[in-house]
Amino acid sequence: MGKWSKEAKQKRRGNGNPNFKYNITKEFIVQEYLINKKSVLTISSELGCSNKPICDAIDKFKIPTRRQWEHSHPRAAMLEKHKKIRSEGMKQAYINNPELINKLSQKLSGINNPNWRGGISGISYTKFTTTRKKAVLKRDAYKCQISGISNVKHIKKFGCQLHIHHIDYDKDNYYIENLISLAKNIHSIKIILCIKKGN
Repeated sequence: MGKWSKEAKQKRRGNGNPNFKYNITKEFIVQEYLINKKSVLTISSELGCSNKPICDAIDKFKIPTRRQWEHSHPRAAMLEKHKKIRSEGMKQAYINNPELINKLSQKLSGINNPNWRGGISGISYTKFTTTRKKAVLKRDAYKCQISGISNVKHIKKFGCQLHIHHIDYDKDNYYIENLISLAKNIHSIKIILCIKKGN
């Protein structure tokens, strides 16, 4: 039994294989996948082949792929469109109605706010200076100590520097040992967990 060369193997793959019975052209893929919005699974089952030849053809002809839900749920794209319209309508309703904004603001202020922590947000940071924040960031190598995201990436993602968190939640305890660099989303989670624990 002789060994096949790489070139011979390449020639016998796909359409080069005499046993290959699927003539998958660009026009066929465009018609079935893009125009008829059929999934790779549907096309392959209609042809009686695996998904691989269809995926290979999509890659080969550089056809833009869709997200799975777009073809698995025919109404999904329509529902997504209606969601956007509805949310835009809600924004306009709030912008054009100052009474509604005030009503919502009163509903979510003070003790009614889910982030309420007993009115401690009014306490000022006396010795928690920019210099101290920079010292903490430098000590933590400008990275979130939980997720590891760098300060540069954090600014790109959230539009602000890493947050400096008081480990014991005491705003008067401004010593560097009590401070830690955290990403914005992780800092929010830490505060919510503290509220749930009742600290």
